Amino acid sequence: MSRGINFIFILLTIIIIFFLYISKNDIFDETNMYGTWVGELHSSQIKMHINKDYTCELNVIDYKKEIEIKYNGICKFNFKKKPQTLSISKIDKVGSLYASFQFENEYTLFVTKFANQEKLINILIIKENSFKLTKK
Repeated sequence: MSRGINFIFILLTIIIIFFLYISKNDIFDETNMYGTWVGELHSSQIKMHINKDYTCELNVIDYKKEIEIKYNGICKFNFKKKPQTLSISKIDKVGSLYASFQFENEYTLFVTKFANQEKLINILIIKENSFKLTKK
């Protein structure tokens, strides 16, 4: 009898954690994305500025190679997908970049490494495939 109760308790705990995870990001929308976000990935600084008209600039400064790459484009967000997705389109000589992201809180989000095709983005956001951005 106690094994059945333990199983039900564990199952209910998993269900509650799952729903808390899903509902955590439902409080954020596009207005939370506007502004400047800064983070690091390996030996590079990543700075992304998103305007209210959806234009955005992504700067990547590689400290080892001492180069800076700037991408200007149009940002689109999909908050209906889990995890949420970000695309930067109309980038000269590149086309588009895609990533998935997840808010930790209002000022911190985790973004997967960018891909050049939407179907290649990571849907699992873990330390090995993502980087942290902080709102400035």
